[in-house]
Amino acid sequence: MSNSSPESSKKPPQRRGFARHIVRFFVVVSAIVAIVFVSQIPKRQTDTVQSEVQPVNVSVMRIASVPEVLDSFDLPAVVEPNRVTTVSTEISGRIETISCRKGQSVLAGDVLATLNSDLLIPQYDTAKAQHARDKLEWERMKDLVQKKATAQRDLDDATTKLEIGMASIHRIRATIDRCRIQAPADGVINDLSVELGEYLDPGIPVAQLVDTKTVKVVVGLPEKDVPFFSLGQTAEVIASVRDVDKTFTGTISFISEVADLQTRSTRMEITLPNPDHLLYSGQIVRVQLTRQILRNAIFVPLLAVIPLETGKAVYVVEDGLAVRRQVELGIIQGERIQIRKGLNDADQLIVEGHRFVAPGLKVTIIPEKP
Repeated sequence: MSNSSPESSKKPPQRRGFARHIVRFFVVVSAIVAIVFVSQIPKRQTDTVQSEVQPVNVSVMRIASVPEVLDSFDLPAVVEPNRVTTVSTEISGRIETISCRKGQSVLAGDVLATLNSDLLIPQYDTAKAQHARDKLEWERMKDLVQKKATAQRDLDDATTKLEIGMASIHRIRATIDRCRIQAPADGVINDLSVELGEYLDPGIPVAQLVDTKTVKVVVGLPEKDVPFFSLGQTAEVIASVRDVDKTFTGTISFISEVADLQTRSTRMEITLPNPDHLLYSGQIVRVQLTRQILRNAIFVPLLAVIPLETGKAVYVVEDGLAVRRQVELGIIQGERIQIRKGLNDADQLIVEGHRFVAPGLKVTIIPEKP
């Protein structure tokens, strides 16, 4: 059984289609009216509220140049004797006496040992006797020539013989003197290599003489530093003496013209007196050298410098703003570095907080803690 009423079933199809069109029309008109209404509503103004950038807290130091700064550095060095001399024999002979011992201090001219001279003394006496005879002959010939009783040639021959005799005396006397082996300079006997009664040929070492009253401090100078130093300059040597550091002042006495091929360093010697023998050969010491004296130098903390792709920079405060400055660096001393260009006296250098600022950014200077 159907639920539709008899009347609805009786409506013709044309009326039903018309009704649907009317409904659609009203829907479209309503949508258009709504769109027009919405478009007429005034747009809401959206102001972009920009949050204000807060100043960065920083600490600063006021730049003040130093009138005079020593560009100094330390290097390890080694102490060497001023002189090591090997004393050798000059003639053949047998050791007759030894007048020294190892460790003994001697002066120049002191006799260290003597050779037997028994065979030389008779030669010397013979030469002296012959020289006396030759002198008599020369005087006789001189008298005869004056009296024109003989030719001048006879006097010339007598003169030559007299001179040869004198030369023979000098030669034998010098040989006898060389039997006495003497110290050529002041020093300490470091080695005694002969025994009593030993026969020696010329050139055989007898003793080693070491001079430590004056010592040389040898340091390897880096190649880049060589131009800063010259002979006669002073240098400080710091040595540990009985576990106490002591400072000695020496003079640069030698700078090698040839660098070491392996280390690329140049040998430099500093000579200094050592009368109390506080310094000894082989001792490791430190040498304090001064390259130059810097005038009106500006130094800042190393951490205040910021590395850039094309150099180095720092930040200073100007009128409450951070300003970046390109700088040229110099030497480093501990935790400080020299600024050659880019900073001036009275500049306010940012030393803390500079990693968080940018050019033109406002900053607040934090007072130093008392």
